[in-house]
Amino acid sequence: MVVKYLRIGKDKRGRIRFSEEVEVEGMRRLLESVAEDLARLLEEMSVEELEELITYANGVLRRKKESLEVRKRYRFDFEVTLDPRKGFPYVARLVWRDGKVEREFYNLKKQYGKKQVSVWGTFEASDGDIIEMRTGASWKNDYRAWYLVHKGNLYLLTWTSDSRGKKVVVDYLSGEITKEELMDMLKVKESEPDFRGEVVE
Repeated sequence: MVVKYLRIGKDKRGRIRFSEEVEVEGMRRLLESVAEDLARLLEEMSVEELEELITYANGVLRRKKESLEVRKRYRFDFEVTLDPRKGFPYVARLVWRDGKVEREFYNLKKQYGKKQVSVWGTFEASDGDIIEMRTGASWKNDYRAWYLVHKGNLYLLTWTSDSRGKKVVVDYLSGEITKEELMDMLKVKESEPDFRGEVVE
């Protein structure tokens, strides 16, 4: 069997590059050749480049481990009454899809009054999910916040008016950072949950 692969190396400026395709006879020879290229490349890398590679590899490893874990589901209560002219209360799960953040809204009960609307019910989410809630509104402000589901509790990460906090959460949703890094960067304290949930049996 003849297999083609791209040889790994560095150019004259020290940048990592893939050169032209090389034909290799047999899968064993292919793996041996790739291993040799990789070993040579590692030897040529600087300390800073190796440290950066190790950090990146550790992040990939943690994300893969997290994806293999069986995530528990939890049930949370929600009940908010607002003036619908200023903002409609809701709960949504944030997901990363096609390179952007999208909302998956929960179907909760609603009751309309003359100048207010009440939304209430329970919703379920898994450990690691990001939940958006609108719990208040005024003519000038929209009180929406992003929460992390962690060990059966909801932790406030950021208000949507905070561009820096939103960027950190988006990095988490897109897979750029781990849950531990997210909590560390936004200074989330495990001992101080904002809402407590119940395990879904």
